[in-house]
Amino acid sequence: MIFFTLKWIRKTAMALSLVVGGFLLADGGWIYAKAKLAQQLIEDAWQQTLATGEPVKPWPWADTWPVARLQAATQDVDLYVLQGTHGSALAFGPGFLIGSATPGDTGATVIAGHRDTHFRFMQQLKQGDWLTLTDNAGQQHRYRVADLTIVDSRQQDLVASADTQQLLLVTCYPFDSINPGGPLRYVVQANALPSSMSM
Repeated sequence: MIFFTLKWIRKTAMALSLVVGGFLLADGGWIYAKAKLAQQLIEDAWQQTLATGEPVKPWPWADTWPVARLQAATQDVDLYVLQGTHGSALAFGPGFLIGSATPGDTGATVIAGHRDTHFRFMQQLKQGDWLTLTDNAGQQHRYRVADLTIVDSRQQDLVASADTQQLLLVTCYPFDSINPGGPLRYVVQANALPSSMSM
């Protein structure tokens, strides 16, 4: 019969803790490395899209591709907008809502993103702030933030003008909520500026 000494149990527990801790650190590092690599691949795909005029997937099995670049100078934000708002696209960046107006067209261009990652900066936006959206032809469209609202998605739809150029940024609310995916949405409405106006 084998009897385990207290010293042996402590050493075993310590070794097991080190192994588990090392695994968790490696796993966390791998996620961070994947995220960095994904952003580099998305940036490369964006540059190829601008050069060729054709959509380019960031990796062969991707179900999305970059369609625009969103910049908010006052928050030092520079993001690539991906096609679609499905979960696999939003994991890597904000997503363009299919069916909304393309940048530069009349109507509302709707872009959604996660409140705790790419669209966390939205809580810092103020009325009058400038946003720049570059389309996949390299054309820049400038917008000025006009309104910041909270919408209950169970009771209201997004309100957008059909006869002006608008940019709507949408994320879940509140920003510090523990439970993701609630019914509240934080919406930033920005109106297009005439191309002759400078920032």
